[in-house]
Amino acid sequence: MILVVDIMKGIQTQTAECLIIGELTCDKLLVVLNKTDLIPADKRADKIAKVRKKISLTLSKTKFKDAEIISCSAAEKDGVENLVSIISNSVVIGPRDFSGDFVFSVDHCFGVKGQGTVLTGTCLSGSISLNDTVKISNTKLEKKIKSIQVFRKSVDKLYQGDRAGICVAQFDPKLIERGLVYTGNVVKTVYAVIIDINKVAYYKGSITTKMKYHVSIGHETVLAQITFFKTESPTSEASFNMDHSYLYQDTYQEGDKGFALLQFEHPVLCVEESMVIISRLDMDINTPACRLAFYGKLRHIYTSPDYVSDELSELNIFKYKEREDRWRDE
Repeated sequence: MILVVDIMKGIQTQTAECLIIGELTCDKLLVVLNKTDLIPADKRADKIAKVRKKISLTLSKTKFKDAEIISCSAAEKDGVENLVSIISNSVVIGPRDFSGDFVFSVDHCFGVKGQGTVLTGTCLSGSISLNDTVKISNTKLEKKIKSIQVFRKSVDKLYQGDRAGICVAQFDPKLIERGLVYTGNVVKTVYAVIIDINKVAYYKGSITTKMKYHVSIGHETVLAQITFFKTESPTSEASFNMDHSYLYQDTYQEGDKGFALLQFEHPVLCVEESMVIISRLDMDINTPACRLAFYGKLRHIYTSPDYVSDELSELNIFKYKEREDRWRDE
């Protein structure tokens, strides 16, 4: 992960939140202090050293305590060659699994006159070949792949981990900006999910049942109403099981083996066992408070629009109730 910091502003709320997301999703970090050209030349070295020291102190409390911190000016191209060199030397191709269904995360879509529509993105799993048929999320359309390019070179096949562009015919690029292209039934339309809970240490607010939170899953962020519940005993099985009973929680308590039912305001597309990040994006971004509340992985999904009446009763959540009576002897 590359964390770009405006050297004139230092760590802001969104910078800290990116750092938290980095801790959840990757193991390596490179910090780039940009816009050094805005600092007067006679004060530049001292300013860079001061900001670097402050960021090193922040990183010392994370798993990125040994991360490299460099400075550059993108506007004047000062230090850019060094940045490119560091990135090139840091890139490691990890193990790839070409089995399973093809899933391609689309981040851009545009038309090419006389060719078709190009969808650019990254292959998350599986592989795909020329003339294979894929499904395009949110459209219910299936299209045949006309061509594939990886770094402007035409190839016959695309594998997990490849950054590529795939071209399909007779598809309106306005129908999708970001989303998923896939094969099989690996991508689900879900109306509610159950996740395990891991609280973000920097979040200081309470986490309360029935409140609405912003849920980020894949390319989408959607509001959801949340219900918290936990295992009844500390020695109970930590993984979620629909056959077990769980204790309702008004407020999530850190350290509990907790789970959450997320009921979305509208259905979303996701891959099973996806990472989910829950936030309070309605909080003021100009305050120093962390807006990321907790995160977890999908443990159960509800794919029916009638899940409340047809399936939700199978989730066994109970409350303890007490009753106190008073009487006096005559």
